[in-house]
Amino acid sequence: MVKDCTCCFFFSNLISIVFIGLTIKYSAIYDDSRDYNSIDCIITRVEYPTKLLTSLDNDPNKYNFARCSCGKRCLSDMGICNKIYIKNKNDNEILLKNKYLSLDGNCTFREKYCPDGEKIENRLYKIEENKLEMKKYINKTSIKCYNYKDEYFINNYNYLKETLICVFGLSLCVITTCIICCCFRRQTECIS
Repeated sequence: MVKDCTCCFFFSNLISIVFIGLTIKYSAIYDDSRDYNSIDCIITRVEYPTKLLTSLDNDPNKYNFARCSCGKRCLSDMGICNKIYIKNKNDNEILLKNKYLSLDGNCTFREKYCPDGEKIENRLYKIEENKLEMKKYINKTSIKCYNYKDEYFINNYNYLKETLICVFGLSLCVITTCIICCCFRRQTECIS
């Protein structure tokens, strides 16, 4: 029985260490998000897929597609990749990111999950649907965006939810560890 408590204590501490790391990471990101500057960005160009690819070699439309997950063990190269280009403070044309910490440096908006994306009908439908969605950016000359550390992005997502989940998880692990310690002490007192 004492071994069970020791094992639970060990895993509870291990999970607490993981939650401490995640809490520190997301707290720092959340703190940074409070410094995002809201600005008007001048749109210079908007790119998005207008048709299915006929050939990867010569079609300039090929850069408006990205890899997406279309289900279990299924990847499609026909995921929608929308790009909005803006002028930065130095008047250079740059790609507007979706979020500050976005790892996707090729698209402003990218379709990551495309159920039935392997079917041509699905891709044709998504392209037409996307054309309607992108019209709101085509006719605009500027858009509200955010700037932080020379990065420009459209979504000011602040990671508060992740921070709160990590704090809650850490608190739960600390409480669990305390309960296990109390249990362990009582068992030790009963044995002696």
